[in-house]
Amino acid sequence: MRDFAVILAAAGAGRRFGARKQLLELLGRPMIHHSLDVFASVYDVLQIVLVMAPEDLEGGARIVASWRASSGQHSSRDDLIMTLVAGGARRQDSVRRGLDRISSSAKYVLVHDAARPLLTREEVGRMVEATRREGASVLGTPALDSVKRVVDGEIVEELARDQVWLVQTPQSAVVETLRRAYDAAGDTEMTDEASALRRIGVRVALVEGSRENLKITKRGDEALAEAILRARRESGPATCSIQSGPMYRTGLGYDNHRLVTGRSFWLGGVQIPAPVGEDAHSDGDVLIHALCDALYGAAGRGDIGEHFADTDERWKDRPSAHFLEHAACTARNAGYRLLNIDATVLLEKIKLSPHKRQVSEHLRGLLKPFWDLPEDAVSIKAKTKERCDSVGRGEAVEAFVTVLLERLDVPVEKVK
Repeated sequence: MRDFAVILAAAGAGRRFGARKQLLELLGRPMIHHSLDVFASVYDVLQIVLVMAPEDLEGGARIVASWRASSGQHSSRDDLIMTLVAGGARRQDSVRRGLDRISSSAKYVLVHDAARPLLTREEVGRMVEATRREGASVLGTPALDSVKRVVDGEIVEELARDQVWLVQTPQSAVVETLRRAYDAAGDTEMTDEASALRRIGVRVALVEGSRENLKITKRGDEALAEAILRARRESGPATCSIQSGPMYRTGLGYDNHRLVTGRSFWLGGVQIPAPVGEDAHSDGDVLIHALCDALYGAAGRGDIGEHFADTDERWKDRPSAHFLEHAACTARNAGYRLLNIDATVLLEKIKLSPHKRQVSEHLRGLLKPFWDLPEDAVSIKAKTKERCDSVGRGEAVEAFVTVLLERLDVPVEKVK
C-alpha cells in the first residue's frame, strides 16, 4: 500500500564541500534527480517532500520540473505528490518542517540526505519492509576497518569493530513517532533521526546497505559517485542494486483450506457463488495465498505467514488482495518484473470453468500497479481429485501457483 512519505533533505550549506553540493550535476543530471528516480520507483511511496534552503527554492522548483519533464522511466508517475519546502538553520529543523508538510495519508516516513545520490531501489525496499515490521529503521554498513577513538589527534581508545556500524540514510519511522522525537529534542542538537528516536526510547532496527551509498562531502567525492553511476549504467538501471545472480527466478506457492457452511468462497479476489466457503483467519482465498507465497519465494522474501501471521487479529477476515499488494510490492522493490503466473486449483464440487476468465482478469487488475501483464500471462486451471482425499470428498480446496520473475537490471540488448 502507498503509505510512505520521503523527506529529501537538501538544505545544507555544503561548508566542507565549499559549495551547495545538492545543486551539483552528476553525469549531466542534477544530483537530486538520482534520488527522485529511486524513490519514485518504489510503489509504497506516495509523496516526496524536497526540503531546500529558502534561497534555493526557485532552483529547486526548476529541478523538480525538469525531472517531471524528463523521459526517465519513473518520472512520469502522475500519482506521486511532490512538495517543496523551505528548510531551517539545522538539519533537524529542516526535517521538522518537512514533517509538517507530509500528507495525512502517510503512516511512515523515510528521511534521506540528497547528498547520497547512489541509493538503490532494493535498499529502499528493504527499509520499507523493516519499517513496517519494526516501526523504525536505519540503513548502514558494519565497520570493516579498525576503529579508534581520537582526541586532539591522539588515539585514546580502541573500539570493538564488530560492535560498530557506519550509519547512512534513509532513516525511517512512523510519522507521528518522529514528530514526537523531534518535539522532545527541542534545542538539543540531534545528528540524525536515529539519535532523536533513541532519545525517547524507540528501538531502531539496522538494515544493511552498501558502501556505495556514499555521502558527497568533500571535493572529489562527486567524481567517485559519477564513476559508480557510470558503472551501473553500463550494467543496468541505477535504480536497482541487484548486479549479480540469475536473470530469472521461479517461485512455487501452495495453500489449502477446509470448506465450511456460513462462509463466502473467494478465488483470485472474486466471490464465487457456492454453498460453502474457506475456513480461514482471513477471507481464505487459496489462489491469492499461493500466489503470494510464490512471489515471496521467488524474490527470496520468505512466505506469507512471516508477513501476515494467522494469529494476528489485524488480518482477521481481511481481503487477500491486501496480502497480494504487499507481496507484489515486495518483489517489485527487490528489483523484479513478473513475467507469468501458472495456477492450478483443485476443487471437487464447485465448478470453476465459468469463472476462470473473470478470476484471471481480476488478478491482472490487482497486479497492474506493479506490472502490466498481458492476457496470456495469467493461466488458471481447474482440476478435481476424482473423489480422493478431503479435496476429492468436497471438504477442502487446494491451489498450486508458479511464477517467473525477471531481473530488472538486465540491459535490454541482452534480453533475447
